[in-house]
Amino acid sequence: MTEQFEFKLVFALPKGENDPIELSNVVFEAGFHGALVGTGITGLLAVEFGTEADNAADAVLEAARALLKHLPSGTQLRETARIS
Repeated sequence: MTEQFEFKLVFALPKGENDPIELSNVVFEAGFHGALVGTGITGLLAVEFGTEADNAADAVLEAARALLKHLPSGTQLRETARIS
């Protein structure tokens, strides 16, 4: 049975110019339409979202993989936090 989970994922971006609007668009293009996107700290991208999954670990892994496919090459998952 699936449950609703809310998470925040923080990604470390590769050095260089990372346009905040472009990063936000990438998150939405990856399918996270209701996500809150934070780009206020240089070199980091925070994404807060809700999703359904069988368990929390699957939810985080699935979301991180989906986002990493769309983010700049060299981006790394830095932090995860379950909100509820």
